[in-house]
Amino acid sequence: MERCNCRVGVERRSVDARKAHRDSRLTWFTPSAKIAPSHFSSFLMADDDDAAPIEAEFVETENSELIIARVENKTRQVERLLRLLQYTQALEIALEDAPTKTRDERCKSANWVLVHRVLMATKDVDGLLTNLNSEYYDLLMKYLYRGLATGDRPTCDQCLRLHEKLTQIAGMGCIMRALADTWNVV
Repeated sequence: MERCNCRVGVERRSVDARKAHRDSRLTWFTPSAKIAPSHFSSFLMADDDDAAPIEAEFVETENSELIIARVENKTRQVERLLRLLQYTQALEIALEDAPTKTRDERCKSANWVLVHRVLMATKDVDGLLTNLNSEYYDLLMKYLYRGLATGDRPTCDQCLRLHEKLTQIAGMGCIMRALADTWNVV
């Protein structure tokens, strides 16, 4: 006799009995069940075989070409500020209007290159972060993790120095917010 994998001692007698048993289970206990992040209060009840992954609706807010054009404009401003040795203002401009609401990797990479340029140009980490507006802390932490993911030795060294100082200034909550926010990915 074949036994059910969820309850010991329940024998499967017929196709109808198996279907009724399967339908009686809540699928949010199974690994195949997906619960949309915006609907945590309601549970998904569906058949295991019929359960399709639920994705929250994602709407592109802007055209990719407009985002790339905006990043190119920011690049000119940042380069001018870097020549004037105004690193904090350059970093604020690079972080301003970061393309977090798009899925286009070209837009995200273009802005990462700009932020990376500022991070690698600065030598005074303390001065950079003490003068930085606090609204950019969480976004900067996300870019630091992206820099660490590159595996490039100089980039990782600079990102680790900045991570240490940013954690001292912004606290552990900054790390948690950067890691927990999966919607606004840089």
